[in-house]
Amino acid sequence: MLILTYSQTPLRALKNEIFKFRAIIVHHHLTNIIKVVLNPKILKYHFE
Repeated sequence: MLILTYSQTPLRALKNEIFKFRAIIVHHHLTNIIKVVLNPKILKYHFE
């Protein structure tokens, strides 16, 4: 029982870390998209 609990905890922690990492990436992309939408000049600058 003790071994089972011990083996599950790191997996749960790892899943939490992966979830946080994904959330950070998604947040980063969303902020970039919002910046581009709010500033069409940036978009034009990228494609020139």
